[in-house]
Amino acid sequence: MYEDNFWGAKCSVFSKNVYIIDEVLYCYYKNENSVVSSRNAAYHLDRMKIEEMIVELYKEQGLFDKYHDRIEARFLRLYFCATWFAIFLKMDTIPDVLPVMRKKVYELFPDYKKNPHICRLPLLDQMVLKMLEPEEVYTTEELEFIKEGYIKDFLRNGFV
Repeated sequence: MYEDNFWGAKCSVFSKNVYIIDEVLYCYYKNENSVVSSRNAAYHLDRMKIEEMIVELYKEQGLFDKYHDRIEARFLRLYFCATWFAIFLKMDTIPDVLPVMRKKVYELFPDYKKNPHICRLPLLDQMVLKMLEPEEVYTTEELEFIKEGYIKDFLRNGFV
């Protein structure tokens, strides 16, 4: 799952030229019975590993320091926020991944709060990023409460 994320990152790293054409060449069909739409599937957490692999790719290619802030914002949005989006909307039981996620974010991006791109993230993402605060301890009930609020906000405003 989520191999498209890695493929897209690889394309952006190794492409010498990119052309934009005004023609639809790909049409995504949402199949409600597809693997991606499955509920309670552990592979919804695969995104985390994929995003770690993307950061490693950027480091290997010497791009990490040059594009640090953009890579960091992308990582926060896809590794942390989008994973919680999948957890909240596609899992009935919240897995105990917050400590692991916090550890990885602080390991890779200890000063993420200084990133100028964070303020441009959607409000729902900014709300979820507050869960990164190390002094915050969440019980299962509190995470369920956050989940309910997130879903209500998502249904009211949509995900942008």
